[in-house]
Amino acid sequence: MISAEPSTPTAGTVAVPLAPLAIDGTPPAEGDEVTFTVTGRIVSARGGQAQVQVATINDQPIAMDEAAEDRALMEQAMAADASASASASAAY
Repeated sequence: MISAEPSTPTAGTVAVPLAPLAIDGTPPAEGDEVTFTVTGRIVSARGGQAQVQVATINDQPIAMDEAAEDRALMEQAMAADASASASASAAY
């Protein structure tokens, strides 16, 4: 998940496969600066944030394995639950 909220521990980070980021077959190492292009689809938008399902990185298709897909669905469900809970608390 990419988040612009500075209070979240994952603010400004995104997990991506190393292969599409490789230069001449050499993947980047921890601490290296990278520039890449992502193509994706908005799967949900709430509270000023969007969940984006990544389709390609640097024009290379990204296959989401079943476990990653399950995690993405779980994160979406948890976000929806948190949003509903916050709305319900605000109503009282």
